Amino acid sequence: MKRTVLGLKGILLSLLLGSSSAWSAVQLTINKQDFSYEQAPRLAEVLAPVALTSEWYWPASRVFRVNTQAPTTGSDTDTTPVKTAEQVQVITFLQQLALETNAKERAIFVDFAKYVASWRIAQRIAIPVDYDLARANPQFNPRLEPGHYILNIEARPDYVLLMGAVTATTILRHQAVLSIQDYPLASHLLDNADRSKVYIIQPDGKIVEAGKQNWNAGHVEVMPGSVIFVPFATGVFSSKLAELNRLLLALVVNRVY
Repeated sequence: MKRTVLGLKGILLSLLLGSSSAWSAVQLTINKQDFSYEQAPRLAEVLAPVALTSEWYWPASRVFRVNTQAPTTGSDTDTTPVKTAEQVQVITFLQQLALETNAKERAIFVDFAKYVASWRIAQRIAIPVDYDLARANPQFNPRLEPGHYILNIEARPDYVLLMGAVTATTILRHQAVLSIQDYPLASHLLDNADRSKVYIIQPDGKIVEAGKQNWNAGHVEVMPGSVIFVPFATGVFSSKLAELNRLLLALVVNRVY
């Protein structure tokens, strides 16, 4: 699978090799509050103004780097977001599939293309976000490259998001300790959904594949604040739907929420 999340090691290498004089301004939106830095700040510095204002659940933090052509303020709530090339590709793919199938599936793909067009897409950055950890360990306190970032933090979430081949994106109550098989997914699935597996996208962008049937099931817990992505059923020869699932999964990983 094509890499969709930027790893911590690569970020640290590119950041530490740069000269401080080369940094441009860093813009950061934390929970819709904007901050600006003339010099490249370290993670602990950008977290300091908000770290002690609430009981944050750091494992559910999500960091995104925004496309430079996208709006730099209010980006996470913009009703007409700038679409990325990958987003346009998926929309076009869905529209093409709609022309090649029956009327029922045509409506599904057309509606899904409209839904994908409304998403806010940015590059998910795979770095652990934890104020105490960043202050205590330089390894987890990298500098931010020049650019604009969105950082969403919250108290321990009591939800997971269900997306993909479902009747509608749905907020499900997080089930602590329980396995993915214990979530009530069946009633939300489209007729052409894959009923054998799902992908769990954790807040840090890590992807975990999990089976839903007895023959391929294992005890896989869902982290609070995660996304459960249901792929479309591919059948034996449906290479186009397999490609659609691959493209959609990459897009969902980088969807701002």
